Amino acid sequence: MKRIVGIIVGVMMVLLIIGNSSWARVERWHLNLGIGYGSYFLSIEKANQFINQFNHWSREVLGANLKLEEIKDNPSLYSIDWRLDLSPRWRLGVSLDYLPVADNSSYLLVDTNLPSDQRKWMEVEGEVNSLMAMGGISLYRNFNPTKRLTLFAGAGARYYYLYLKGELRVWEETFLPPWDYETRDLSQSFEISDERIGYLVSVGGNWRMIKWHFDIDVSFQASYHFAPKVEGEVKEAESLGFASSPIPSQQFEIDLRGWSWKGWVAIRF
Repeated sequence: MKRIVGIIVGVMMVLLIIGNSSWARVERWHLNLGIGYGSYFLSIEKANQFINQFNHWSREVLGANLKLEEIKDNPSLYSIDWRLDLSPRWRLGVSLDYLPVADNSSYLLVDTNLPSDQRKWMEVEGEVNSLMAMGGISLYRNFNPTKRLTLFAGAGARYYYLYLKGELRVWEETFLPPWDYETRDLSQSFEISDERIGYLVSVGGNWRMIKWHFDIDVSFQASYHFAPKVEGEVKEAESLGFASSPIPSQQFEIDLRGWSWKGWVAIRF
């Protein structure tokens, strides 16, 4: 991952140097710097299946109503874009995108009085954390480039990284008069931390709002990502006193292919 980020940062520095060089001004090259917001539509059904198994096992085995929320399949996308106008019709672009896919938890503390002066304390905690990052370089073809509204289409290589972890932790202690205690505990997690290289195709439009010493553009882009699958693992439950586990240990995959859209505002030098 560090190597990929280093390559992207290096390309951005080259764009910045070229975009501000005297050669670039003579050739009428222009550098565009922008920030954007959008959404990515992908299927993470497998992870939501594991979350529902955590909730179901807690209800059936513990009698605890754990309410871990499912992961949304359209996380928000935050983007930084650098685009260099090579000519009126061609543009080179570099972008970095951050997607906070999921961050939710559920916690229960149960204190129960049992027959024969027995008493049971139980803690149940579930947590899901996930983020996704993308970055890459694309080449765009502009249409009607002399107008305020410019349409474009492009394609490029893309780096994809997904981190996703869900975890269930249970601790239970029962008081057995006169002096005995019985303890049970369990922990299990599923996790992905994987990176892949893919590519995308894009179409969009650019509206030049202000033309001055520098220009201000508003743009919209829709893309389809031909992203590969990433691999994860459900780890075997660490259990003391429980006869079953929420999820059988296994390897699993999540397909990152999907659509995205984003709009952004850019300054053009």
